[in-house]
Amino acid sequence: PIGDQARVSNPEIYDYQRRLVLEARALTNNAAAKARASWWLGQIPLSQMQSGFNFRHDLLSLPGTSTAPTALYYHSTGTGHLFARSDWSTDAFWMAFVAGRYDQSHAHQDQGAFTLNDHGWLAVTEIVWTHSGIQQGPEVHNVLRFVQAGATLPQQQDSTSTMIVTQGANGALAVDADLTPAYGVGAPIQNWRRQLAFANRAVLVTDDFAVSPGVSAIWQVNVPTAPVIVGPSARVGNLLIEVLQPADAVLSVLDWSSIDPDEFRSGYKIEVQGSGNRYVVRLSESGAIFANGFE
Repeated sequence: PIGDQARVSNPEIYDYQRRLVLEARALTNNAAAKARASWWLGQIPLSQMQSGFNFRHDLLSLPGTSTAPTALYYHSTGTGHLFARSDWSTDAFWMAFVAGRYDQSHAHQDQGAFTLNDHGWLAVTEIVWTHSGIQQGPEVHNVLRFVQAGATLPQQQDSTSTMIVTQGANGALAVDADLTPAYGVGAPIQNWRRQLAFANRAVLVTDDFAVSPGVSAIWQVNVPTAPVIVGPSARVGNLLIEVLQPADAVLSVLDWSSIDPDEFRSGYKIEVQGSGNRYVVRLSESGAIFANGFE
């Protein structure tokens, strides 16, 4: 999910997206692009338009050669969005990450946020479970949240964070993001650097930060169901979250519906706090667990 989701809080493919690709395929003279578009159209859950006023666009549904993609990641440098996956099977482990330009009114304060998916959300912004779909603050995103005098410090519009993406073997990626600019010049956050290591159906998240006295940093991740916390680890369905640093980390859980059940209809947030100026957290698929906690 990127930005406001005002019509449908949980983003879904609809006729509009299908129409764009149908039209692009019809207009391009690039055979490779046309074949890639045909592949995408054959993979999405919509084989035809859903609404009557869009039926005319199905006239563009001409058969053609289909070619599956091979690249396992895409970095949109203009918007600062990264998308990566373990493979192109239906069982792929999928990640998205944000570090770029923040200058739109419908954009969110989600610089530094990550999303994980495998047959459904593993870790995702809380807005997908809200009524409005337009909660924009850092509180609802998977970021390092900075707090001063009990209030969350906001990210600043007209700022540009950056990331460097390095490709490894077998779909592995290393991401190095400078998110300090998201808080503006002179802010009490002097530095926030987030590094991601994406490989083997897992993500290692390393956060280094420097803040002014009186400012605390809370590592947070939003998840679909209530987690089970044991010491520095948490399990949420197939997701295992292990806090490797700091050594004195304390995990807590927020049930979003306890804040406002009309707006926050479900979803939970895991918060991590501890000493020092570094968090290292590993998120991986752990396999299903049963009610008694045994695998």
